[in-house]
Amino acid sequence: MEYILIIISAVLVNNVVLAQFLGICPFLGVSNKISTSIGMGLAVIFVMALANLVTYLVQNWVSGKWNNAELDTYIYSISGNVLSCLVQSWNYEKVNNEYWENKSYCTNHYDERGNLDLSLSQNWVEYSWVNSFQNLNTFNIEGFILTSLTQTWNGSDWTNSGLKTWTYDENDNNLTYIEQFWGNTEWINAMLTTRTFNEKGKILSELSQLWMDTWDNISNSIFTYDENGNCTSGYWYSWNYNSWANSFRVDYEYEDGLVRGIGYYWGETGWVPGDAMLDLQLCTDGDVQFFCEWWGSKAEVYYSTLYTGAPEQNQNSGVLSIYPNPAADLLHINCQVSETALTSVCIYDLSGKKMESNSYGNIIPGSQTFELNTSNLAPGIYILQINSGRSTSTCKVTIAR
Repeated sequence: MEYILIIISAVLVNNVVLAQFLGICPFLGVSNKISTSIGMGLAVIFVMALANLVTYLVQNWVSGKWNNAELDTYIYSISGNVLSCLVQSWNYEKVNNEYWENKSYCTNHYDERGNLDLSLSQNWVEYSWVNSFQNLNTFNIEGFILTSLTQTWNGSDWTNSGLKTWTYDENDNNLTYIEQFWGNTEWINAMLTTRTFNEKGKILSELSQLWMDTWDNISNSIFTYDENGNCTSGYWYSWNYNSWANSFRVDYEYEDGLVRGIGYYWGETGWVPGDAMLDLQLCTDGDVQFFCEWWGSKAEVYYSTLYTGAPEQNQNSGVLSIYPNPAADLLHINCQVSETALTSVCIYDLSGKKMESNSYGNIIPGSQTFELNTSNLAPGIYILQINSGRSTSTCKVTIAR
């Protein structure tokens, strides 16, 4: 039996030649005959539709074998947005009649710009789906989230639970973030975060406060930068009755081919080397290269070059849509941002030369839309790259007039 499994694995699973051949199937099927093209097109659409249904299986190792534990099934839209997620758990209660039992189900809805405006969660109770909670989001014209309302199901109607609100400056930097909870008749403050930025969109300070009849300080952080926009230090303070007390700090050093972060905490006599959140990045010509985020006392990243030719086109990028493509003088970019981070967009020619770039400051998670002026670009094919924190997405764009 073992030899049969090895043969099957070699022929079907680990057969590199077969995998490469199947990968170029749509290319080999290109034809100038309409009847053949329609058939091939329908086949590709069918395969892509099946590929949009993705399952994630979790198993536990028990008594020398793998046992089913949880199964997550996702359905995606053509643009890559998650439309629904079904969570099931493996039921062991009935001997010789084990099965996947529904646990929870989440459905998402997106507006015409690709922003997630509604997310509904339900639980499986007595063989039927019962509402649990829902999130309703609003966005401004630029695609930045403004409010997120959470409501819970009381058995007959939706009741308010929590509310999150964001505000921005004219450069789309997130200035304030407030959390509130529903107190039967009105919203009650809970937490407030206030940020300041420099002219380059770099965060200078972040103040956190709790509501205790008035806003009481909790923590504060302050950051400094060099002339290139690289962070040189970060200080974190905690509120101790009527004054700020040192908590921990991070110093960053930049050398040719090296970025170093060193953490400290405040001891009885002063700063002592210790663990802190080390966020290693490097700014070059307005671009942000994210290297790593590490909790520790010291981290070093060595690099040789930042760019070698044009960025490789990534078909699985976070870019949802680019329009118009081909473009003339203005390009609209809709992308999915996974975390709050400095975000920039660059365009390279096929030799790797940077032709255009723009920085959009700190962007919060979610579907975002940017505009990039392409009037100075000559007609041709270019590579567009989006850098947002630790994520980099690329795609091809054509300029035509």
